[in-house]
Amino acid sequence: MQVEDRIGAAIYNSGIPLFGIAKPVRPAHFDQYLAWLSAGGHADMAYLSQPGAISKRRDPSTLMENVKSILVFGFPYPHHLNEIPPPEHGAWGQLASYSACRDYHTLIPALLEKIIPELLDISGGSFHYRIFTDSAPILERDIAQAAGLGWTGKNGCLISPLHGSFFFLAEMFCDLDLQPSPGFNAGYCGSCRRCIEACPTGCIQENYTMDAGRCISYLTIENKGCIPPSLRDAVGSKVFGCDICQQVCPWNQKPSNHLPLNEFSEEKLPAWIDLHQTIRLTQEQFKVKYKDYPVMRTKRSGFLRNAAVAIGNACQPESVFPLKTLLENEPEILVRSHAAWALGKIATRQATEILRQHQLVEPDADVQEEIRLALARM
Repeated sequence: MQVEDRIGAAIYNSGIPLFGIAKPVRPAHFDQYLAWLSAGGHADMAYLSQPGAISKRRDPSTLMENVKSILVFGFPYPHHLNEIPPPEHGAWGQLASYSACRDYHTLIPALLEKIIPELLDISGGSFHYRIFTDSAPILERDIAQAAGLGWTGKNGCLISPLHGSFFFLAEMFCDLDLQPSPGFNAGYCGSCRRCIEACPTGCIQENYTMDAGRCISYLTIENKGCIPPSLRDAVGSKVFGCDICQQVCPWNQKPSNHLPLNEFSEEKLPAWIDLHQTIRLTQEQFKVKYKDYPVMRTKRSGFLRNAAVAIGNACQPESVFPLKTLLENEPEILVRSHAAWALGKIATRQATEILRQHQLVEPDADVQEEIRLALARM
């Protein structure tokens, strides 16, 4: 049996259903990536356009000395396609499917380390490697497409014809000179536009690129400042990330014949979280509750900002008092400003009075402006 086949068999036997081999060469869509950066499609994610990062994405071989091959893995994770709706009463926010699992940045490298002894045995004891999973300046989807895992869809997700798109990518750079897998030279989205039409903010472009500054995942995670008022309604109930463009994709409608590894289902967070409880979380309580999950990326201030927007979009009168408490006692300006907006959305007589009273004592100019605009809309 060829070395490549032995490696593939060992990986599939470990429960990883998506695997391929690529070479550390210039990615096929690197020029399109540069054009996307030049057009400002990356919004405020300045780290994407740093010269050093661009150079590494152009030439993946610079990420490891003597790298000859890249082993590419796909790890399916549980998703919310068949989740029950939230309870009828109260205000509820939704987490993106991947963020309900324990943080893949730590989980996946640990899983891959388990197969290293077998890879060492197959390679005759000479095997040097580095593992990455969304942790280095790599055009992961291009490399995964070259390795035959799938194609990049119109929504920017890598799509496998067998497993859809609800999976994590990881790479193992190594010094074994292996034959690359047959790649995907074409996509299979065809004339389908479901993701484009379903996106609440219209961020998915016809040319297979995305206006990141309008993407709900960007707005609720990468964005560290205010969510633009013109986009807050479209955020809906999302408090961390968004699955809509994947949920409507036809390639995700058929059941996969491979279940996610148990590690991705253990200690999984619920799809819906109680927003009234969320906005009462102290810094310490937030850390304890979410320390092992991707939610930590947005920090407490960003998470409570998102929760306030989702509460406003729910428009439940019973949310007025929790928002009042948040507006009056929350030290973070970012959170207070979005709490003021949410009260303006609910727009009851009580919400109006709370905003008018707080306007008299609010010390921050940005929050004052949010209150003024909220009152003007009521």
